[in-house]
Amino acid sequence: MVILPNSPAASAVECAERIRKAIEETVCPGVDRRITVSVGATLFAADDTEESLIKRADAALYDAKESGRNRVVLKYYPEAATNDALLLLVITGHLSHMTYHP
Repeated sequence: MVILPNSPAASAVECAERIRKAIEETVCPGVDRRITVSVGATLFAADDTEESLIKRADAALYDAKESGRNRVVLKYYPEAATNDALLLLVITGHLSHMTYHP
């Protein structure tokens, strides 16, 4: 989960696209498949609760995965949105075969 204060819709989508592209272009030694990320994005609304905000971002993430994965989907209510964004990311690929070496 990524919180982007003072980020209108266009900035949030631009940030999410940079993250998505960077992950897609990363080559991981020992991983024989491309690793990608789907991102669901939303903007805070004045009447949001924690639950409603995450639920809307999760719905956007679901739409991103259902529409082909490796993409960014933004869901928000323009009339109620603030300039604060929330991104939910899901990384897909053969993660079970990856080893982390600090």
